[in-house]
Amino acid sequence: MFKIEYSILINEDGHPYISFADNYEQKPEDKFFAFEITRYIVHAMIESGKYPKPEQDILQSNFHFLNSVSSEMGILLIDQMRSMGEFSKSFETAYNFKVAKRDELTATESYYYDNKIFDKEEGLLAYVEEDNSIYEVILFGDEKHLIWSKQIKNEI
Repeated sequence: MFKIEYSILINEDGHPYISFADNYEQKPEDKFFAFEITRYIVHAMIESGKYPKPEQDILQSNFHFLNSVSSEMGILLIDQMRSMGEFSKSFETAYNFKVAKRDELTATESYYYDNKIFDKEEGLLAYVEEDNSIYEVILFGDEKHLIWSKQIKNEI
């Protein structure tokens, strides 16, 4: 879960604006959120049908622009989350991510946890709350298949 802290202040012209704390660090996730929420609002304005044709055309053009920028930002954000997942695997931890149930491990080839993305690959560790166990991805059979295997010892 991401959190953006801000204040709404009033400038000398009486216009409200967003103010961030002096120690605020700009993060790609925050910029992505800003584009996505703006895109959502513009789309809602288009769908409302309240605007005459010239304004509708402008809104539509803005929506397409926001959609393009947001898509590109989304790609960059996914890459960053994958990099963070890879980086975090270099630390000695009992597991890389956790899931509630065992079948969540077989439902996908990528796992989102703690703002990171982990791709299914040999050595990946998952904690399953349902049976309080750690599972590891291992090579199986002809070494072309990756499967989840329950570890014998639990070190949680």
